[in-house]
Amino acid sequence: MPWGNASDLPPPLALWWLGLGIGVIWNHAYRPTENAKVERAHGTLHRWSEPAGCADFAAWEQALDREARVQREEYPSVGGRSRLAAYPALQARERSYAVEQEAQQWALARVTAELAQGVWPRQVSQRGQISLYGKAYQVGAPHGGEQVWVRVEAATGEWVVQSEAGQELARHRADQLTTDRIRQLQVAKPHASSKKPRRRANLPPPPATILYAA
Repeated sequence: MPWGNASDLPPPLALWWLGLGIGVIWNHAYRPTENAKVERAHGTLHRWSEPAGCADFAAWEQALDREARVQREEYPSVGGRSRLAAYPALQARERSYAVEQEAQQWALARVTAELAQGVWPRQVSQRGQISLYGKAYQVGAPHGGEQVWVRVEAATGEWVVQSEAGQELARHRADQLTTDRIRQLQVAKPHASSKKPRRRANLPPPPATILYAA
């Protein structure tokens, strides 16, 4: 988080990008070779900017800006020319972003169309429920303990729950997938804080897998 998850639904940040028409490339975790050029560029800028020698974050930010400009405009890369000299068209922005224009640029249909291409596993609780973006949805007590698969139907804006055999078990309105909630990055329902003592406070958190988007 906030970039992605190895096997679950895209996080709010990715949904916002999708609504703006920004494609997300999901890499497998710990596979830098899948995005080798970007990973190499990050490593180069890290070495050149020497963060250990910067007084604070602001100083490092200035160093990163400086070295990014050097790498782009001065460092010989393509036939002795800089990257900018070799590819001058990269200076032109195909579409600029401005917050005051977001309402006109952002489209929920892009999000639902992207989500409609995937399916996600869920384990049904003994109460017959599954959770999607922090909200519980009823599947049915008879299916408690089963694994089901969830997809989005773009035409209706619904979560469709299916058995492993492909049988439709339930449909629910995808209340989280609204323009306002996604643009405000408030897709997941916030959990109310509990006053009960945590019995497992000394246990380490569960392992997490992070995907990097480019």
